[in-house]
Amino acid sequence: MKDNGDVIGQIVGKDTLSTLTDRIRNSIRPSIYPTVKKEEYDGKTIISVSFKGTNKPYAYKGAFYIRVEDQTLPIDPLVLRKLIQEGNEYNTKWENELTNYGIEDVDENALENFYKQSVAIGRIVEHKHTSEELLTQLNLMVDKKLTNAGYFLFSNKSPLVLKAAIYPTEERLNPIYLKRYEGNIFNLIHEAINYINQKMSWKVVVDNVERKEIPEVPVVALREIIINSFVHCDYISDTEHQITFDPSKIEIYNPGVFKDYTPIDYVNGTIPSRTKHKVIQGILFKAFDIETLGRGLKRMDKFCKESNVKWDYKKYPFGFTFIFLRNNLGEDEDSLSSDAKKILEYMYKNDGILESNAKACEVLNKKECSARKIINELDMSEKIKREGTDKVGFWKLV
Repeated sequence: MKDNGDVIGQIVGKDTLSTLTDRIRNSIRPSIYPTVKKEEYDGKTIISVSFKGTNKPYAYKGAFYIRVEDQTLPIDPLVLRKLIQEGNEYNTKWENELTNYGIEDVDENALENFYKQSVAIGRIVEHKHTSEELLTQLNLMVDKKLTNAGYFLFSNKSPLVLKAAIYPTEERLNPIYLKRYEGNIFNLIHEAINYINQKMSWKVVVDNVERKEIPEVPVVALREIIINSFVHCDYISDTEHQITFDPSKIEIYNPGVFKDYTPIDYVNGTIPSRTKHKVIQGILFKAFDIETLGRGLKRMDKFCKESNVKWDYKKYPFGFTFIFLRNNLGEDEDSLSSDAKKILEYMYKNDGILESNAKACEVLNKKECSARKIINELDMSEKIKREGTDKVGFWKLV
């Protein structure tokens, strides 16, 4: 296009669009992911480029510019400072925007459980209140309408999704367990923590007649990452969290981004902590023992080192994964027979339940006496336990 607005057109070759996409993505920071299309306009071929983002200001090859009429000029430091401030304020503005949801759309149980937890750890003073009064005091409701933060924290409309999966091999081809949870932030944090506690391995140690159960990954480290995932994710787009188990690792996926930094930067203290959603973090701080992003990652790293647990991470265009390498699972399960593993696989797929010895015979295609030996093997290794009586009851995963 000429400076006067006349469209010249563009010769678009085989690799033009992909080359242009890569050049834009590699030149701009924080990274953007543009939509680049070939279109026809006034009988000429043009290239349309568009993208959207909330992480302004954006730099081109390490420098910041502003468009003034038909010129591209270096940006003034005062203007740059204002843009940075506006970018930091964006998420707080979004959190405080009002929705069309009212008190009838509030999950009363979640709100009451939040209040009890906050009182128990001393971060809210116990007082009489209605749900509307409590939400208003927390700045999550204004003029009888939930804010965006209030909606995602405590609504009964299930605004978020948590997916859970267990794979028997590292190839992750056929899951032996899949579950989908829907709910608000407060409930899904509890679902995530409970799910990981149930599915990871625990070692029983007897020390001076005291029985201790030690998890393969420190619960406090996992909890810190789970809560940080809900604090720092992207709520403007479709939000789905995920927890994945395979024989060697536990992964927690967060649909948010770390921009140009990594968890190592926060652990080493090379950059200051930044909070993406101050309101949401403030509410979760009242109910859980958590820290800010930077200090929270330091705590996670400390707990993992004390337990000799290694961790890693992966960055994606629209998400982020924390990886905890497992310590105990292989040691426990390798000692089990192949038939015992078949029973465990069946129970993983059926909500952790084995209905009866007869069902074990069916799963193993063996006679009852043989199936009973396998059940005893799992019982003795504390993989399963009996619920109910011998006549009326079932086996359940520990």
